[in-house]
Order: sequence, then C-alpha cells, then structure tokens
Amino acid sequence: MQKVSIPSWIKWLKYLGVFTVIFGALDPMEGSILITIGAGLLFLHAKLMHASNFKIYFILFLSILFGVAALFIISSFGGLGPQNLNMWWGLLILPYPLGWLTLIIYLALQGIKSIKK
Repeated sequence: MQKVSIPSWIKWLKYLGVFTVIFGALDPMEGSILITIGAGLLFLHAKLMHASNFKIYFILFLSILFGVAALFIISSFGGLGPQNLNMWWGLLILPYPLGWLTLIIYLALQGIKSIKK
C-alpha cells in the first residue's frame, strides 16, 4: 500500500486554526469571528485528513457558529436588558463559550497525547 503524500497547505490549516481560536479569545466578543473561522479551519483540516475525530470538530464548529450567530442577532435587537430582550434569550449564546471551552480542552488533550508519543 502506497503512502499518500499530504499537501503542505492542509497541514498548516490546523496551525492556523489553533492560532485563530487562541488569538480570537483575547477579546471574545470582537474575536468571535476569528474563533468561528478557527473552529471551521480545524474541522476542515480534520475532514481533509480523513481523521476519525472530524465529527467532534464538526459539532464544536456548529456549536460555536450557532452561539455567535445568536450573539449577533441578539445584539442587533439591542442586546439584553429590561428595555430590550429578556435575559433568558442569553441562553442562546451559551453554545458559543461552551463550544470554545470544549475545543480548547480537546486541543490541549490532543497536544498532551502527541507529546507522550
């Protein structure tokens, strides 16, 4: 069985994805676009590499995307508060930080696993 060579740009998708997810976290509100793009790049890398964990990246990407979309939609209505939307609408934003935190933990665990090899 021949070993298939992987184009170098596919390898860089993971590094770029990790960088944008971490860099976007410096300001989670303004960096939400970067975090979403980074999660998408990580999913794309896993899919192109035919990794067994691409479904995890896909679920985390969709979670972050849904939460960020909710964040922008709620902001377009004036945000949360007594004069605007009820505070319970803030629960729609919850997939964004949960997805981001899960992604960071998953990446850290993968890094530890690769160091131990």
